[in-house]
Amino acid sequence: MLKVTKALLAGAALWGTVLSPLAWSQNAPQSTEAQTGGLEEVIVTAQKRPENLQLVPVSITALSGTMLDNRNVTTVQGFAEFVPNLTVNPIMGSATAASVYIRGQGYANTEAYVDSPVSTYIDGVLQPRPNVAGLEMVDLQRVEVLRGPQGTLFGRNTTGGALNITTAAPSDEFGFKQSAEYGSDQEFIVKTALDTGLIDGSSFKAKLAYYHHQLEGYVTNISPGATFDAGYRDNDSIWFALDGDLTSRLSMDFRFDYTQLRAVMPASQVIYAAPDYVRYFGNSPNLGGDPFNNSPTRLGYMYLGDSGPEKNTLGGYAMTLNYNVSSATTLKDIVAYRNTTSTSPNSNVTGQGNLQGEVLNPATGVTSVQHVSPFDAAEDINQHQISNELQLLGNLGSFNYVAGFFYFNEKPQENNPLFLTVVEPGGTTGINVNVPRTFSLNTTTKAVYAQGTYTPDVLDHKLQITGGSRYTWDDKSITEPGTFEAKNWSKASWAAALQYNWTPDLMAYFRFASSYKAGGFTPGFAGSYNPENATMYELGLKSDWWDNRLRVNLTAFTTNYKDQQLQETVGGIPLVTNAGRSTFDGGELEITAVPTPRLRVTASWGYINPNYKVYIYSDPVLGNINVADEVHMTYAARNNASIGLVYDVAEGPWGSLNTSVDFHYESRRWFFPLDRQLPYNELISGPPIYDLRARITWANFITTKGGATFSGYIWGANLLNKIQITTGTDWTPMPFATAVFSRPRSEGIGIDMKF
Repeated sequence: MLKVTKALLAGAALWGTVLSPLAWSQNAPQSTEAQTGGLEEVIVTAQKRPENLQLVPVSITALSGTMLDNRNVTTVQGFAEFVPNLTVNPIMGSATAASVYIRGQGYANTEAYVDSPVSTYIDGVLQPRPNVAGLEMVDLQRVEVLRGPQGTLFGRNTTGGALNITTAAPSDEFGFKQSAEYGSDQEFIVKTALDTGLIDGSSFKAKLAYYHHQLEGYVTNISPGATFDAGYRDNDSIWFALDGDLTSRLSMDFRFDYTQLRAVMPASQVIYAAPDYVRYFGNSPNLGGDPFNNSPTRLGYMYLGDSGPEKNTLGGYAMTLNYNVSSATTLKDIVAYRNTTSTSPNSNVTGQGNLQGEVLNPATGVTSVQHVSPFDAAEDINQHQISNELQLLGNLGSFNYVAGFFYFNEKPQENNPLFLTVVEPGGTTGINVNVPRTFSLNTTTKAVYAQGTYTPDVLDHKLQITGGSRYTWDDKSITEPGTFEAKNWSKASWAAALQYNWTPDLMAYFRFASSYKAGGFTPGFAGSYNPENATMYELGLKSDWWDNRLRVNLTAFTTNYKDQQLQETVGGIPLVTNAGRSTFDGGELEITAVPTPRLRVTASWGYINPNYKVYIYSDPVLGNINVADEVHMTYAARNNASIGLVYDVAEGPWGSLNTSVDFHYESRRWFFPLDRQLPYNELISGPPIYDLRARITWANFITTKGGATFSGYIWGANLLNKIQITTGTDWTPMPFATAVFSRPRSEGIGIDMKF
């Protein structure tokens, strides 16, 4: 590591030496958009076929792999900086998972009994667990964020939206890319991608990509014998792709990925504790233990114990076969297998070290000094899944269609024992409690679907009519010690859209969509929770102006939810409940402009207005009462906005210089729905986010005769150094609350090589 650091710093010094006397030409390089006279066409597959983004009657944001690479974004967490009404937060108790919310819909829980209303697909394969949000991806082609219920083509539990991620396909030409980056907190990133090109004159071509990310952490662990700091990360990922033609009509796309990740969650710290808890755990140093971490503001140094990091392995295989039945009809089959394991000796969700306390044995009445904790949870998760999706795509004159069959089976097993110390009144003694928690699930989903678009021979073919339907069957069971429960649900979902192309550059649409999210079980609680149903009405306008140098897309929506599934908590244990009825209104505005050949501007704004109509709360005095007017939208912000500038500064004989600056804002976020149920809910709520990031790139400062190019860059994130709560937990009935704070300002340098 020291050698790598010295090499990178030496490169930075050389860069500065060369840059200072360089006489830059003022003829800045023109972007692709400027060279073609305007904004380039964006192709998406939101309707299972390649289409122009501006002609698809769905609210979508498309992020190119190049754009994400130039912003140093490799995970889902970074997507939210550029997409309206998309919120991504860390999940308490996990070093690797994150919660993804679209238009206020999502779920912040790592355990497998919860299905998120936001579905994530990578190369057409469903990724149901939240650890995919921490999966670091290299060499992406495109990310599509589909907002609102997608109950027809992306149907499984997609009542909030979908992420459709496509990795870059192998190239016909040989190519090699290598980058290395070093930054704050001894962060080191290496990305490698190799394209074989066409192999021995055949149609087969392959791509191999490798990614390494190392971060020493950004909250120092000062416990004696500690090895890892909070925020530590050590990630290695391999991606492999092989494409080719098996016959003149049959082609295959094979994908394999494997990730091994060791990480320590960002420090969770107690920001409030009742006096008895402070007195009891604060006595730990007098008994030979670590001090009690307790502060309403972020701590940079904490006693966090000496336990090892969370360990994750995840990966799988996917095979896509495309058979051209005719020039107008294609049969496509996507079959995949994935497996995930996650182990952690102590998730340290309350951010404590080796605390010692006077512990009472209730059976004998004897007290002794023992290890104590406000709350600890170990983790041992093993999940594997198989899926198969068969699609038929084609057209009959002015009618385009897609039909399919979807099968999915998932079998997670979890052993997550809990440990806590219940502090007795007065704060002098406590009682240690061990709660065994183990369960296994079996989920099977089957669905059939069809959707078609018809362009009638009227109105100069400017009108398009789309309709589709999906029928889904879900079977779920849960096995706990001495208990087995099983249940099944089924539901039809519908979609329809009217689209009118006023001009080649102006399209308006109205879309209706319904979707359904299966019910399920909460381990440790009897019975099941009900399915969630969503119905959405959406108006959209997509337009290009000013000779295709200005793009403005606008959406307004209202979504009605019945039995919306919300997360509550009982002593820190997540519990799924149904909210009754609610309506979410809002909209998105996205603007992209190329006002000059040197400058590209992007801006977006999102707004969500939740209105809960029925939310039944069991009050110990009043009984069941409707408290809908008290419910907070959880994890998502009512208002969010972003603006980005990319400016090509200059070009000269030593390459080109360009800069990018991005600013992102999110209003206040709540993490649980009811204050009356959780008295510290307001205390842990996340204040507004103001995030400023920037990057300066010196592209192609070396170009060899063989065509190899070298580029260098410097970057900075959270440049305003805003320290905000990113997630929090109210541990009622235990009288304390915890929060996770954002990473402070970070900077880095990097170098890219391509040939």
